[in-house]
Amino acid sequence: MVLKSRLPPGKLGPLIEPKAFLQKSYSLYTAAGFCMFWGLYGPYFYGSSYAQMINTPANLTPYILAITNVNFLCNHLDRL
Repeated sequence: MVLKSRLPPGKLGPLIEPKAFLQKSYSLYTAAGFCMFWGLYGPYFYGSSYAQMINTPANLTPYILAITNVNFLCNHLDRL
């Protein structure tokens, strides 16, 4: 199937608009999103390293990510 556009292509803007950060609400929204993703994915990437640092038994360290996922799942199901 072939589609034909009825309108000409729009003008593209820059990838990042620095002037948007002058608005307090946008800056707060961006900072909150960064902190949210940092807090969400930090345990996934650094959990095994932290487990090794605190001398968790070597046979348990590879399973830290799976244990974290089960913990998050149980907490999510508890809220339903």
